[in-house]
Amino acid sequence: MEINIDFGALQEGQSGCQRAAGNLQTKLDDLKSDLQPLVNTWTGGAAEAYQVHQKAWDTSAVKLQEILAKIGIALGTATEAYQQNESKSAGSW
Repeated sequence: MEINIDFGALQEGQSGCQRAAGNLQTKLDDLKSDLQPLVNTWTGGAAEAYQVHQKAWDTSAVKLQEILAKIGIALGTATEAYQQNESKSAGSW
């Protein structure tokens, strides 16, 4: 059985996850900033409802970023492990 590993693809996947997490935060920050003038006009129940939903949205965004970070770490760990195994295999010849 032959296993072929594309180290470049693994490394790009790791970098991609990191970029995606950063881009996500940037886009969310931009969206919040764009909405702020409208949000500032809300009072009472509307303002409270928005804050509840915004907090839930923020929590979900943090969880998504954590997942992307964990995937990136796992890809980095896998890349290192595969490279070490390849070096050991090459050294055995």
